[in-house]
Amino acid sequence: MNAVIKTASLKANQFEEKLKGEDFFNVTAWPEIRFVSHDFRPAAGNRAELTGDLTMKGITKPITLHLAFNPAQAAIPSRGGATGGAQLIAESRILRSSFNMTALGFLVDDEIDIRFDAALQAKR
Repeated sequence: MNAVIKTASLKANQFEEKLKGEDFFNVTAWPEIRFVSHDFRPAAGNRAELTGDLTMKGITKPITLHLAFNPAQAAIPSRGGATGGAQLIAESRILRSSFNMTALGFLVDDEIDIRFDAALQAKR
Protein backbone atom coordinates (compact mmCIF):
# COMPACT_ATOMS: atom_id res chain seq x y z
CA MET A 1 0.00 0.00 0.00
CA ASN A 2 1.27 3.42 -0.90
CA ALA A 3 -0.42 6.64 0.19
CA VAL A 4 0.06 10.30 -0.69
CA ILE A 5 -1.42 13.22 1.24
CA LYS A 6 -1.34 16.69 -0.28
CA THR A 7 -0.18 18.93 2.57
CA ALA A 8 -2.20 21.88 1.24
CA SER A 9 -5.36 19.82 1.94
CA LEU A 10 -4.70 19.65 5.71
CA LYS A 11 -7.36 21.33 7.85
CA ALA A 12 -6.94 22.75 11.35
CA ASN A 13 -9.56 25.46 11.92
CA GLN A 14 -7.88 28.54 13.43
CA PHE A 15 -4.42 26.87 13.35
CA GLU A 16 -4.47 26.04 9.64
CA GLU A 17 -2.13 28.87 8.58
CA LYS A 18 0.41 27.87 11.26
CA LEU A 19 0.10 24.17 10.37
CA LYS A 20 0.78 24.87 6.69
CA GLY A 21 3.64 27.31 7.44
CA GLU A 22 7.40 26.79 7.70
CA ASP A 23 7.31 25.69 11.36
CA PHE A 24 5.24 22.62 10.59
CA PHE A 25 4.39 21.11 7.18
CA ASN A 26 5.78 23.95 5.00
CA VAL A 27 3.36 23.13 2.19
CA THR A 28 5.14 25.33 -0.32
CA ALA A 29 8.45 23.46 -0.05
CA TRP A 30 6.99 20.02 0.79
CA PRO A 31 3.63 19.57 -0.99
CA GLU A 32 3.24 15.85 -0.14
CA ILE A 33 3.44 13.38 2.70
CA ARG A 34 4.16 9.85 1.47
CA PHE A 35 3.87 6.37 2.96
CA VAL A 36 5.41 3.41 1.13
CA SER A 37 4.75 -0.03 2.63
CA HIS A 38 7.31 -2.84 2.81
CA ASP A 39 5.70 -5.61 4.84
CA PHE A 40 2.21 -6.78 5.80
CA ARG A 41 1.57 -9.05 8.81
CA PRO A 42 -1.93 -10.35 9.60
CA ALA A 43 -2.96 -10.27 13.26
CA ALA A 44 -5.98 -11.53 15.21
CA GLY A 45 -9.46 -10.88 13.85
CA ASN A 46 -9.70 -8.14 11.24
CA ARG A 47 -6.38 -6.59 12.25
CA ALA A 48 -2.93 -6.41 10.72
CA GLU A 49 0.34 -4.47 10.81
CA LEU A 50 1.79 -2.66 7.84
CA THR A 51 5.40 -1.51 8.05
CA GLY A 52 6.90 1.02 5.72
CA ASP A 53 8.50 4.41 5.32
CA LEU A 54 6.81 7.72 6.11
CA THR A 55 8.25 10.78 4.37
CA MET A 56 7.45 14.30 5.57
CA LYS A 57 9.45 17.46 4.87
CA GLY A 58 12.01 15.40 2.95
CA ILE A 59 12.73 13.15 5.94
CA THR A 60 11.97 9.43 5.73
CA LYS A 61 11.46 7.30 8.85
CA PRO A 62 10.23 3.72 9.28
CA ILE A 63 6.84 3.30 10.96
CA THR A 64 4.34 0.56 11.65
CA LEU A 65 0.69 1.20 10.89
CA HIS A 66 -1.78 -0.80 12.97
CA LEU A 67 -4.69 -1.69 10.68
CA ALA A 68 -8.31 -2.45 11.49
CA PHE A 69 -10.61 -3.62 8.70
CA ASN A 70 -14.39 -3.30 9.09
CA PRO A 71 -15.96 -5.18 6.17
CA ALA A 72 -19.35 -3.45 6.08
CA GLN A 73 -18.94 -0.22 8.03
CA ALA A 74 -18.41 2.51 5.46
CA ALA A 75 -20.87 4.33 3.28
CA ILE A 76 -19.23 5.26 0.02
CA PRO A 77 -20.70 8.13 -1.98
CA SER A 78 -21.43 7.30 -5.59
CA ARG A 79 -23.38 8.92 -8.41
CA GLY A 80 -26.59 7.28 -7.24
CA GLY A 81 -26.11 7.92 -3.51
CA ALA A 82 -24.38 5.88 -0.81
CA THR A 83 -23.52 2.23 -1.24
CA GLY A 84 -22.17 -0.22 1.30
CA GLY A 85 -18.44 -0.68 1.47
CA ALA A 86 -15.64 -1.48 3.85
CA GLN A 87 -13.63 0.75 6.14
CA LEU A 88 -9.88 0.58 6.74
CA ILE A 89 -8.35 2.43 9.68
CA ALA A 90 -4.57 2.76 10.00
CA GLU A 91 -3.00 4.22 13.16
CA SER A 92 0.51 4.89 14.43
CA ARG A 93 2.42 7.15 16.82
CA ILE A 94 5.38 9.27 15.70
CA LEU A 95 7.73 11.88 17.13
CA ARG A 96 7.15 15.12 15.28
CA SER A 97 10.69 16.24 16.11
CA SER A 98 11.94 13.36 13.91
CA PHE A 99 10.48 15.31 10.97
CA ASN A 100 11.88 18.72 12.04
CA MET A 101 8.58 19.90 13.51
CA THR A 102 9.55 21.30 16.90
CA ALA A 103 7.64 24.60 17.03
CA LEU A 104 5.21 25.22 19.89
CA GLY A 105 6.67 22.41 22.01
CA PHE A 106 5.15 24.08 25.08
CA LEU A 107 1.67 23.49 23.57
CA VAL A 108 1.99 20.35 21.42
CA ASP A 109 3.52 17.05 22.56
CA ASP A 110 6.40 15.68 20.54
CA GLU A 111 4.69 12.29 20.46
CA ILE A 112 1.60 12.49 18.24
CA ASP A 113 -0.90 9.98 16.93
CA ILE A 114 -1.64 9.76 13.22
CA ARG A 115 -4.69 8.10 11.71
CA PHE A 116 -5.77 7.35 8.16
CA ASP A 117 -9.37 6.37 7.38
CA ALA A 118 -10.24 4.90 4.00
CA ALA A 119 -13.57 3.86 2.55
CA LEU A 120 -13.06 0.84 0.30
CA GLN A 121 -15.21 -0.33 -2.55
CA ALA A 122 -15.11 -3.62 -4.44
CA LYS A 123 -13.31 -3.50 -7.78
CA ARG A 124 -15.73 -3.34 -10.68
